[in-house]
Amino acid sequence: MSDEFDQNKTEEATPRRLERARDEGDVVFSPDLSGGIVLLAISVALWLFSSLVLQTFTGPFFESLPHLRRMDWTVATTNVLAQWFLSHFGVMTAVVGGIAMTAAIFSTQLQSGMTMTWQPLSPKWDRLSPTNGWNRLFSPESALRGGLSVLKLASTVAVVLLILRSFTSRWRENPFTSGASLSTGVFVPMLFGLAFITFSWGLVDYAFRWWRHQQKLKMSRQEIQDEQKDDQGDPQIRARMRRIQKETAMQRKALQEVPNATMVITNPTHYAVALRYESGKMNAPVVVAKGTDAVARRIAETARKHGIPVLERKPLTRAIFALADVGDEIPAEFYRAIAELLAHVYRLKNAS
Repeated sequence: MSDEFDQNKTEEATPRRLERARDEGDVVFSPDLSGGIVLLAISVALWLFSSLVLQTFTGPFFESLPHLRRMDWTVATTNVLAQWFLSHFGVMTAVVGGIAMTAAIFSTQLQSGMTMTWQPLSPKWDRLSPTNGWNRLFSPESALRGGLSVLKLASTVAVVLLILRSFTSRWRENPFTSGASLSTGVFVPMLFGLAFITFSWGLVDYAFRWWRHQQKLKMSRQEIQDEQKDDQGDPQIRARMRRIQKETAMQRKALQEVPNATMVITNPTHYAVALRYESGKMNAPVVVAKGTDAVARRIAETARKHGIPVLERKPLTRAIFALADVGDEIPAEFYRAIAELLAHVYRLKNAS
């Protein structure tokens, strides 16, 4: 009980929490309410068809009674009567059973909807603990349920006694009461009374179970935050993923610009910077691609594939990599070193 009604759990359950509880079979269901609906359905059916049932069973019996007095009673007669009785009784039982099953399915659908799960049948070893058993036995919930059981029993006995008293007074006035009067005067009203009592206490039980279910599923603020993190992802992880995606997109775009580069300088394998320069159109060489490790190797491979010179200059490559981004001109302090490399590249092109 302490876990279910933790004082820190003050927030209403989220839709995800409710859905998870439903998937686990943790739904609101009152057997008393279901039983009350079934009894009401059977009571209405018997009230509507009680005269037909009595006529079916008593009519043929009283019609054949004069003939039975004049004939010899044999085993064959007993078999015929037994078959007739069992066949009619079976039909009536099947009809009542069908009504009861339909009402039970309706009451289940009305309370908790269609839920199919095997998790409630899985063993819960904590219920075998004697300590937990004693705690449940002497909990406020058990005391409340015990009190409700006593009230249900008392109200049921009161209804039965009132119906019997009413019928007894009428029977004293008219002792020659027929079977139909006995049915409509005692059995059907008593069944209606029991159904009403069961249904009424079922509503109370359902309301209590619904309240307990809502209290048990309440969440703390930390649980709601954790659930939001699970749904949306950790903010730091999301930021890192966005950064990686951005870097990947930039690297892909940069690799597409490598064929337009004038030269590539490397570290030789850990860093690579692709530079582009057009004399008379640019003030200084521009970084069109850069990368480390695998990206650096791909830049160098792409450059060699397209016949672009790849030059190894370790300090210069790391310095430009650190100080210039893609699309930036190289810093002024590197003009002289890059100019010498460009002159070397132009000589190589002229010589070829």
